[in-house]
Amino acid sequence: MEMNVIGKAPQHIAMHPLLELPKDALARILPQKSLSVLEFLSFKLPAIMVTTKHVTIEAFFSKDQPSLGDAQLIQDLPIHSTQSGTLNGFAVVEPVVKLAVYATDDWLFDVHENQMLDLLRRRIQRQPQSQKIEIENIYFYGFLKKAYEIHSSGEHEGRYFAHARETGDAMALGLGSCIGFLVNINENHWVAVVIDFESSTIFYGDSIYTKLPTGFLAVLHWWTHHHTGQHFEEKSLIITHRKDSFSCGLLSFNALAHHVLPSEYPLIMALQVRIGRLNVMLDVIDRHLNQNSALAGKVDLPIPTTNN
Repeated sequence: MEMNVIGKAPQHIAMHPLLELPKDALARILPQKSLSVLEFLSFKLPAIMVTTKHVTIEAFFSKDQPSLGDAQLIQDLPIHSTQSGTLNGFAVVEPVVKLAVYATDDWLFDVHENQMLDLLRRRIQRQPQSQKIEIENIYFYGFLKKAYEIHSSGEHEGRYFAHARETGDAMALGLGSCIGFLVNINENHWVAVVIDFESSTIFYGDSIYTKLPTGFLAVLHWWTHHHTGQHFEEKSLIITHRKDSFSCGLLSFNALAHHVLPSEYPLIMALQVRIGRLNVMLDVIDRHLNQNSALAGKVDLPIPTTNN
């Protein structure tokens, strides 16, 4: 809740009396409107404590009776920042506040797509029959595209492309059956890709059913042919048609997940995308809390990751 300089809640918000700051302490703890710019800048504000530890509401609020015996002690007390926490249990550490996007109609960004892919990767790891399915993060296609652009020079054999090269070699040797990932097209649209090495098929899913750029498929065909010497067939993934301007990220992931684990990931109906986003947010929170519990108990849980 935002506070003005004298510590009162905005007029349109009703504050419980027990949460109101004591009036006779405001003058010593918070700056007054009458201060000059220099006086305001030199005023010692309460310290903000940045912490990544999980603190319950019950533990945060003191059970002691209020005391105004020493305002200086109140001024020096650290203020818990609820926005300083980070999400645990994922390949990339991100602020907890980014979870809020799932509860809006905002476009899902790299962090959210990677979180969903991390969750899918963990589910696959728990199923022995699915161990040959590889789930990459959203940056995988970027490595393939760059390697394709410079392959004539031989630079694609360098260390920068080691993971993409080793993944292709493993798939060609039968150590994996298929690989799935998401791709951002033109920086404004998410699509899904599943490359099945057992059936020599490139599946792609586009929630607006548009024709994918020729160069996009050329990259995938070059990579698969480079490792197998075979031409792969192109097929469409089963995917829900988008009926809004913000669901391509969720629907592309859902198409990918449904293809590899259909029993656990049914197709999301177009009119239920908001519920789908909230379900993902709950899954992310659940993973975060489980990892926190494991860390508190000094039990190490593996964090899904790729070498990209």
